[in-house]
This record gives sequence, structure tokens and C-alpha cells, in this order.
Amino acid sequence: MNFEIKNWINVTICFVSFLLAIPILAIGVWLGVRATSTECVVSFLEIPVITSGVFLVLLSLFGLFGSHYGKTWMVYVYGIGVFILFLFLVAFTIFSFIVTRDGSRGQAIGARGYREYVLDDYSNWLQTQVKSDRNWKRIQKCLFKRNVCRSLSEKHHLEIKQFFGLHLTHIESGCCKPPQDCGFIYIEPTVWEKRIDQNSTISSNPDCQIWGTSPGLCFNCESCRAAVLVNVKRDWRVVSIICNVCIVAIVVFLPVNYIFFRCWFETS
Repeated sequence: MNFEIKNWINVTICFVSFLLAIPILAIGVWLGVRATSTECVVSFLEIPVITSGVFLVLLSLFGLFGSHYGKTWMVYVYGIGVFILFLFLVAFTIFSFIVTRDGSRGQAIGARGYREYVLDDYSNWLQTQVKSDRNWKRIQKCLFKRNVCRSLSEKHHLEIKQFFGLHLTHIESGCCKPPQDCGFIYIEPTVWEKRIDQNSTISSNPDCQIWGTSPGLCFNCESCRAAVLVNVKRDWRVVSIICNVCIVAIVVFLPVNYIFFRCWFETS
């Protein structure tokens, strides 16, 4: 194969992989912003995504430089690096599927307009993430900053039947009111009174004891942690889609890389 043609093919392959890194980095930054300012999720997902994007950028630049200047060892490093990234993405995708396959869309409560969320529905690994004091303090701070219960507290005029018909978000349902099985007396959407005769029910659900320790809120409740994991699962799905696209792209490019890199080594 003509050296100049082969060189441009290799440069093109490396440039395409560089372009592939851009959406990966964008998703990582997006996840980081959501974790700290918008969705109040556990901020660990963006780390492997951003790392993968940076790694692919560096590999692509390595391959571009090596292809353009005829540095065989740099082209070799690029090919091996892409294969390692492929293995990492496959492992990460499998792991994300395992840890997010559990977890429901919430439990329907009769004919009410909202659902309730149970932490035990999720995988042990995800439960550990939101039970971590370090992670949860950061999430709590975000929940307070966003004042996630404000819109619910402003509906103080609602009667109980009207409240039960509300279509609450998962955060409002899990963090701004007590679980239904606590049997509390409704006063206002964010104001509930404990029944003195409900000791047996209260003891069966730890959230019933926790309710009210934060002024009218349940930010320490397991139901709140479970509601936060709804966002985490949604983010994992987005990342899994991006990972699958990258895996398919790498699967397509790996044979091409092998063919042209082999020609490179045979004629260099």
C-alpha cells in the first residue's frame, strides 16, 4: 500500500476516535453538573466517564502524531490503548447492568397520584452509596439548597383528598412526606402528626421514627435515599447507551486498525 495513502487512513482512524471522545467528555461533565447543582445524585458516575474520555483523547493524539510522523511505537501504543479501553467499557457496561437491574418505578399506593420508594428494592452496591455519610451529606446539602419541598409546602391549603390526588415527583414523595405505612395524621402536605397508638407500626419502619427530625422533612429517611436512586438509575441508563455506542464503534474500528496497523508495521 502506498505510504501516503496508508498514512492518511491511519490519521483518519485516529481522528474519528478523537471525535468519539468528545461526547464521552460532554456526558461526564453533564453528570458532574447534575450531581452538584440540579439533580442531587451521588457524584461518582462521572469519574469513570470523564476518565474514559480523557484517555481516548490522549490515545487519539498519540495515534495522530505517530501516524503523521511515522512513529511506529506510538501507533502501536494507540492500538493497544484502544483495545484496553474497549475491555474497560465492556466491563463497566456489565457492572452498570448488574447494579441497576434492581429497583422499581415505585410502589403504587391505592388510587393515589404518587408512588412510594423503598431502598431495599435496589442493589446492595447502590444502597451502600447512598448510605455513605460522605455521599449523603453532599446530597442532603444539595436537597436543602434546591429547597425540593418548597412547591409542596406552598400547597398548605390542600385537603387530604386533594393531596392524595397530587402527582408528586419521586423526590417529593420520598423526601417531603412520611411513608404511608407510618399511619401519620395529615395536617398539611409537609406537616404530619404521629399517632400515639401507632407504636407497633412505627417500630416496623425506621423512617417513621426519623420523620420530623429535619423540620417537616424526611431527608434522612430511607425513602428519600431510594428516591435519589431513581435519578441515579436514569443516569446509568444514559451512560450505558453512550458506552454501548462506543463499544460498537470500537468493534468496527478494531479490525480496521488491525489491518492497516499490520500493513504499517510490515512496510515501516
